[in-house]
Amino acid sequence: MLLFWQRYCITTQRKFYLHFPKIAEQEKIAIFLGAVDTRLNQLRRKRELLQTYKRGVMQKIFAQKIRFKSAIGSPFPDWKRKRLEELFSEFKSGYGITSDEITEYGTYPVFGGNGLRGYTEKFTHDGFYFLIGRQGALCGNIHRTYGKAYISEHAIACRANDTANTEWLAQRLDYYNLNKLSESSAQPGLSVNKLLRFKLFAPSKEEQEKIANFLTAIDKKIETLFRQIEQTEKFKRGLLQKLFV
Repeated sequence: MLLFWQRYCITTQRKFYLHFPKIAEQEKIAIFLGAVDTRLNQLRRKRELLQTYKRGVMQKIFAQKIRFKSAIGSPFPDWKRKRLEELFSEFKSGYGITSDEITEYGTYPVFGGNGLRGYTEKFTHDGFYFLIGRQGALCGNIHRTYGKAYISEHAIACRANDTANTEWLAQRLDYYNLNKLSESSAQPGLSVNKLLRFKLFAPSKEEQEKIANFLTAIDKKIETLFRQIEQTEKFKRGLLQKLFV
């Protein structure tokens, strides 16, 4: 039989009741929920450590303290200082779209400066692009889109030319934090022309591909942990609802 515990609400002085199981059942519930919390903490800690590892290894890679080698073990050429305009086949803002054209469900995803905005029935780009947020406090953030998608005017659609790797450029610019280059104003923003003049050291395309593959492998592990955390949190919420409602 459930016990009742009574107390008074300070603001209304009304009585209300909470249902409690017997101590033995409380202990079993506490142990089970504690195990779920332990699992969540372990997953979060693993993700944190992996993110820290990635930041550290990126720092060494882009400072050229870690270098990759070709399939036959030979070193790649020295990195060369280049403007971004030398590395991209496409680097321009997307297209305007009204809020009425964006729905919760649709055929093609719509991406703005802060990522996915919704869906629509037309697309502007097809293939792998990375996007740079162009306006607002979060300008400079990086997102990716694959296949057919609508890219709005609040994002810069970026695709490498034949001399570069799109994913390497996404990783490199994300690490740099382009928000530092935003114009100082009431509405921070990034200029496409200013970004195209930005210079960085770039390795050969072959080494870029090696770096991109290495970093995306870490990203996939981080994403897997993120999904596991989401699933475990969802499981806990459902469990609590069944236990206490």
